Formats: sequence, C-alpha cells, structure tokens
Amino acid sequence: MKIAKWGNSYAVRLPVDIMRKAKLVEGDEVAVEYERGNIVVYGPIRRNADEVVAGLEALKNFFPADVSFDRDEANER
Repeated sequence: MKIAKWGNSYAVRLPVDIMRKAKLVEGDEVAVEYERGNIVVYGPIRRNADEVVAGLEALKNFFPADVSFDRDEANER
C-alpha cells in the first residue's frame, strides 16, 4: 500500500476485503497508534448514545450564543 497526500495530512487506502473483514464502513472512526515500531489501526470505534450526546453538548459552546441554524436555509439548493 502507498501513503498518499490528502490536504495537509496523509492517507492509506484500505482494500475492500479488509473493510469487510473488519466490519468497517465509510464514516466509521478508527484509532491509529504507533506501538513498538508498528502502526496499528484499532476499530471500528463504536460510541453509545451518552457519548454522542456529550460530544454534541461540547459543540454547543463552540459557536457564539447569538448564532442559530435554520434547517430550511441550510437545505436550499
């Protein structure tokens, strides 16, 4: 496998047979670590509902209080 430039980062393409065996789908999260001279990919990382809600709660302080989002405006084409 080759390492490719992707924006300011680098990427490795995973073959479809590895994706299937690992039960990974596009959009899944994985962890990548360097251990004893090896790059190790762990995953998929599955989150329960409480972890997802906690992550969303953390995001609400990211935007100024006066910012609001309109679903219809966001979906205009």
